[in-house]
Amino acid sequence: MEVGGTMKNLLYCLATDFLWLFEMYGFRIVDSLWQSGFGGQGMIKLSNETMYIRFSTDRHQVYAEFQPRLENWPDGEFISVDLLYSRIIGDFIDTAMMNEQTTGFLKEHFIDVIDLFQNSDGKELSEEVRQLKRERAKRLFG
Repeated sequence: MEVGGTMKNLLYCLATDFLWLFEMYGFRIVDSLWQSGFGGQGMIKLSNETMYIRFSTDRHQVYAEFQPRLENWPDGEFISVDLLYSRIIGDFIDTAMMNEQTTGFLKEHFIDVIDLFQNSDGKELSEEVRQLKRERAKRLFG
């Protein structure tokens, strides 16, 4: 998913590819930021009763990161979409960028994301995510 260098384009991406988050799961925009330097970087943070989702752009690419609203979840820690994919599907993908595969995964398995975030211990899930990060680094960098 390539996005041009304006906040308008990031909002357009949300409205065209992720409107279902608002319609089906009650998300709302709770924060945003735009910096025009270096081709433009932006962030829009969504929230519902289960999680926060941070959509960001960097070099015209869109990324999504997730933060469960769990007790014992570390402040400021987010889960990238590729690690969420790994945790739910059990397989690795090579990008945290939003593309056809990651967008399709979210549409098809979002109820699984909600289930994971509602029925996990924050500390245990955080450790699982750290382990997935280590495995990803090993795969990518040897």
